[in-house]
Amino acid sequence: FLKVVENERQVLSREDTFFQSNGRQSAKLVPEILGALGVFNITQHTTQVEGSERKESSVQIDHDLVRRFGNQVRDDEAMHRLVKNAERSWNEAYVQSYLRQRARCLWDDIQPDRSRRYALERMPAHMIRAGMLDDADALLLNESFVRGRFWSLGWTEGTRAHVEDAEALCHSLGRGLPAADAKLADICVRLEAVLMEEVARESGGPKGRCSTLEAGRCLHEISVSLARFGLWDEASRFCDSCVELVESNLGPSELVASLLFNSSVMHAEANELDLAEKIIGDCLDMRVKTCGTESILYVRALCQLGDILSVSSDYSAAESCFNKSIGILKVLPARYHLDFGVALYKLGRNQHRRGGYMDEALHCYEEALEFEKDELGPHHIFTSSVLTHMGDILLDKEDVEQAKHTFKEALDVLTEADLDTSSSLELKIKFALVGGKLLSIAGQSDNCIEKYQQALILLRKHTPSRKRKIAQVSSMIAAEYEKLGNYPAAEKLYEESVNTMKSVFGSSHLDIAETLVNLSGVKSACEHHAQATECLEESIDIQKSRLGDCEECVITLNIFGAHLRAIKDFEKAELAFNDAMRILHSLEGDHDLLLVDSLLGMADLMTAMLRYDDAMKYFNQCLEIQESVFGEKHEDTASTLYAMGLMQLNAGNYSDALVLFAKSLVMRVELHGEDHPAVADVYDMMGFVEAKQGDLDTALRRLEDGLKVRKSLGDRLKEADTLVNIGNLRRERKEFDLSLQIYDDCLDIMISECGRYNQSVADILMALGNVQSDMENPQKALSHYREALEILISAKGPNDASVALTFQKVGMVQYRAGNLESGRAFLEKAVELYRQGGERYESDLITPLFVIGNIHDMLEQEEEAHSVWNNAFDMIEKVGEQVDPEVHRVLTQLLHAG
Repeated sequence: FLKVVENERQVLSREDTFFQSNGRQSAKLVPEILGALGVFNITQHTTQVEGSERKESSVQIDHDLVRRFGNQVRDDEAMHRLVKNAERSWNEAYVQSYLRQRARCLWDDIQPDRSRRYALERMPAHMIRAGMLDDADALLLNESFVRGRFWSLGWTEGTRAHVEDAEALCHSLGRGLPAADAKLADICVRLEAVLMEEVARESGGPKGRCSTLEAGRCLHEISVSLARFGLWDEASRFCDSCVELVESNLGPSELVASLLFNSSVMHAEANELDLAEKIIGDCLDMRVKTCGTESILYVRALCQLGDILSVSSDYSAAESCFNKSIGILKVLPARYHLDFGVALYKLGRNQHRRGGYMDEALHCYEEALEFEKDELGPHHIFTSSVLTHMGDILLDKEDVEQAKHTFKEALDVLTEADLDTSSSLELKIKFALVGGKLLSIAGQSDNCIEKYQQALILLRKHTPSRKRKIAQVSSMIAAEYEKLGNYPAAEKLYEESVNTMKSVFGSSHLDIAETLVNLSGVKSACEHHAQATECLEESIDIQKSRLGDCEECVITLNIFGAHLRAIKDFEKAELAFNDAMRILHSLEGDHDLLLVDSLLGMADLMTAMLRYDDAMKYFNQCLEIQESVFGEKHEDTASTLYAMGLMQLNAGNYSDALVLFAKSLVMRVELHGEDHPAVADVYDMMGFVEAKQGDLDTALRRLEDGLKVRKSLGDRLKEADTLVNIGNLRRERKEFDLSLQIYDDCLDIMISECGRYNQSVADILMALGNVQSDMENPQKALSHYREALEILISAKGPNDASVALTFQKVGMVQYRAGNLESGRAFLEKAVELYRQGGERYESDLITPLFVIGNIHDMLEQEEEAHSVWNNAFDMIEKVGEQVDPEVHRVLTQLLHAG
């Protein structure tokens, strides 16, 4: 009481008349008043100490009376300022007064009095409630205090009290913060050190000597505390020590098996999967001896082994574990329904991760859901996990509406879930992820990314050991950036995901192979083609080393072949597709649809290599398989006919192309009706071919048919694409005013749908510039080109090839308008950018070089003109057939004339 009064001196001097008149002495009346009221009952008694008597006083407190008095004070508005920090002040006063009175006393006094025993039990808690966190930390690290606790409370109870105080301290410092986690770990290490000193002590303390078995129990308490805080590395170390001590006393036993199970879980959470697998194997061996193979404990250990194998991407071995567990559960009593549901759920997760087993995984999830709802009720957080995974599979199966319904059901479960404090973090993460999935389905990628990033921040801050989950969420965010066309952001996140998984699993995990495939796609979009190739090669190496020749390898080889074809590495692309087909022919079972993918890839490759007869051979094989699998009419068959039409178009066989497009059109109309995007695609392509044939009237009618479909579907972007084709056709027919009107309509749509700073908007501005140039309106043409140039530099960067083309267009307009110096400057800028692009843009250099030479010639700069023409001629000789023969003829004449 004196200490409370002393701490509140300023407030009491200002507001309490009794204190103003009597000062500090008035505080002595408080215990007497409370004693008279019955709050305190002070008793005197004696205790025997080493043959002599010692007098002690005890205070009994009527807590109900204190509580009623406290409530009355709290409700008295005049007392608010006095009781605002009452609990903190009272605890602080207790700590300060006790330490001042007992400063010279040892915490590990062999025979502590009652007040010392109370302090040994409760002092850290009082410090924490008083906000004296540094003092609490120092006390919990004090070896004398730790030892005194052991001697006063006993080994196990002393350990339990110590870790509870350490946890309370970390909660006050901020759970999940690195500094708080470090303090918890340090306190546990100090606790262990003092404990093992007691084990090694030759003569026992007041509680006797601590046995190794008792020490093992204490270490288990410490490991569980660390695990609660997600400090898995530290927790697993303590648990291993616990196993060693207990097993040295008891030998093989169910207690040791249970501790091995816990150790395996902790090592798995610490991402030490090989060690976790070994330990759970030891647990299984021990449980065979202690409880037999037809026991629930054996089943749980078997499921744990399956879980570890599944996370390690050893899916076949994991499946065997789960199936064996389910087989045992079927003969066990029905009371183990919860375990049955968990085993089915884990089997579903394994099949889901494995890929290609979506129906089997969905069936497992559905059965697990029924068990868990019966056992846990409809609003348990675990139920939401099952529903979320079901939604993921439905989305993979393209059942979008059912996936959306399932995700919403998962959110409803989370909303109604009964959660304790430890589950609140998991709840926030799940809310963010499921909400993000729904936003992704709705096409709101920006909002989806925001949700996913919330989950990622929580994971990194509070559970940094969950690296696999962190890698998965990073990939999910990357996929949304990829949808938005923000390929650099997607590339960065996919790389982070790969690096995170490699830090956990090494370099040969199958999840790494899958993410590398995704990474290769965005690297290609960023024109990092060599790196994209490396990603796909590494992915194939992982799959072949882990799985051998399999369907997964075929899928990646087909992607690899398509990538190599796109970068014109035709020889390696052909090897990739042939390898894919070789594997498929060696596999048992029906793999016709995968073979179709390989055949289509090879057909596209042959088309790119101008080997049209070979391309037709592969296309015909595709049609044969598709007709045998799907019958006469199917969208896949129509798509193959469409691809064959594109090949004939590329070969210049316009009539044959139209026949194939017409077949595709008839099939698609019969399958989908007139109002379908695929039907409009065929109309657009047929219009393009008919324009190539010079039948502009028929081509225009065909494109207008396509436009009608686009409008009926409300697909504004596709409508804009068709309008561009119609505008191009009007320009070809010299109907410049109509062409300008159509391009303007198209421009309005693109700006409305994509915003102004978009490549498609720049393309339309370029088209408007081209028409104005045709109409000999150089100033209007220049205005459109410059606007396009501004957009392209903003959207693509100053060194993109599209920027080079725009510089070339502006230069050409200036040249035709007689602004020779200005025209040359723009053309030289175009040449500079093309050269930065490397070999793939060498053919684009020829026209601007040719015109720059003409400008020098017109300015009577003959030496410069011949130098530039020579550069253009050398480039023509290098690129060969890609060059306009007329340009080649004129350049030859100019150089010979020189």
